[in-house]
Amino acid sequence: MLEEQGPLSGQIEVLERLGGQTSLYVRMNDTLVTIMADGDVAHRVHDTVRFGFNPKCAHLFDADGLALPSLQQHPLAGLTRHDNRASDSPSEETA
Repeated sequence: MLEEQGPLSGQIEVLERLGGQTSLYVRMNDTLVTIMADGDVAHRVHDTVRFGFNPKCAHLFDADGLALPSLQQHPLAGLTRHDNRASDSPSEETA
């Protein structure tokens, strides 16, 4: 999340405006970080931005691009297709 007093900083390499959301690809030394921000950010490519993030909400990847385990699982993440499917038979209330 972009923060004027954020603990991290980097230079915007790519800025992708997607309507209500903007993706900022920010270079921190040898690391490229993707930041999702509001669609109306006033920054431009080559601007230096400060930011921070909540580790419990972050999506982190290793050097090979594989996702690291999340610190906190979303409450719906454990649902299977079966859990999310409408009943195949009428309920007892409607029979």
